[in-house]
Amino acid sequence: NVATGNASIVTAPNAGTVSGNSALNVGSSVTLTSNGDGSGVWSSGNTSAATINSSTGAVAAVAIGTAVMTYTKSASPCSDATATITIQVTNDFISAASPTNWSSTSSWGGGVVPANINGVAPDVQITGNLTVDVSTVTITTLTVDASKTLTVSAGNTVTVSGATDVNGTISVAGIYDANGSYDATGGNTTLTGSGRLQLGGTVTSLGTDNLASTSTVEYDGSSAQTIDPLSSKAAYGNVEISGGLKNMSGETTVSNLLTWGADADVATNGQTLNLTGGQPVSFGITNPYVWGNVDNDRVIHKGTGTYVTLKYTSTSTDEFYIPVGADGSQRIIA
Repeated sequence: NVATGNASIVTAPNAGTVSGNSALNVGSSVTLTSNGDGSGVWSSGNTSAATINSSTGAVAAVAIGTAVMTYTKSASPCSDATATITIQVTNDFISAASPTNWSSTSSWGGGVVPANINGVAPDVQITGNLTVDVSTVTITTLTVDASKTLTVSAGNTVTVSGATDVNGTISVAGIYDANGSYDATGGNTTLTGSGRLQLGGTVTSLGTDNLASTSTVEYDGSSAQTIDPLSSKAAYGNVEISGGLKNMSGETTVSNLLTWGADADVATNGQTLNLTGGQPVSFGITNPYVWGNVDNDRVIHKGTGTYVTLKYTSTSTDEFYIPVGADGSQRIIA
């Protein structure tokens, strides 16, 4: 006897290889694709970090974390075929190749403007010339790539809790508040107009500096800090000090005003302090110029040196008061 009938041949399903951007910022999106058989189903292994449309493969980054995205193709009675890709959702933001303003989504590689996520400020890398055009920016760390410029416009403030690494240029007409370390070695620090640079941590170098006489650099760290002596023949505009001891490491010139914002001593350490803009300000208890009222918590002293060396210039016919105390006890030179 010969048996006859029909047989169906089913081709094993092919899920192929999944492709698409696997590094996303919170709030950004990407559509994944597969070069395998079509009409498969997409799924996310961690919807708390990233979700995915089951039919289109559109991924939405929800929160910091990782999610394995799976493309499944079925062909009964064969076993399902699957392909995966791991999506990493971070709070690291990299500017686009040709950014414009901070507030523009097109200025960021992930299409999302950096923002605090669940109380965590982002890390930011500047890879193109970018202008801060929003009133307040709060981030954890900032890196400016070589030959690139971050411009902080007047009226705007950038606050960085961690390290600032300037390989290109930071140009400030507003406020740049660096609460962590600041290193512009090989880079540039530019202050224009009434621009203000607030330095709360270790200052390695301001790099090649261009500081307007009306600008201010504030050394406000609670621990001891070293004042950058700046490059040859360069000068600060205004300098404000507060917090811990401020150590000089080279001859330093203040072309406008040296101001105490709060208690702090300056140690000259054998270096010369040049005051070419006039009377130091707010180094006393009851009035700016301390007529007969010394404050031993606001002293310029010798530090590791033998003498306190000051050079000063004043066009005023009034007395010029300087809070000097080589042994740590303030004397007023007038």
